[in-house]
Amino acid sequence: MEMVFVWEQNYILVDEYFFFCCTWIVNSAIKLITADWVLN
Repeated sequence: MEMVFVWEQNYILVDEYFFFCCTWIVNSAIKLITADWVLN
């Protein structure tokens, strides 16, 4: 039971980290595309 609880906590942490990475990548891509569009 203890192990399951710890695993669930870690899973939530990984899930949040993954979401953060995706958001960061999307934001970076948007900034790059926007900068490219503005320059041209």
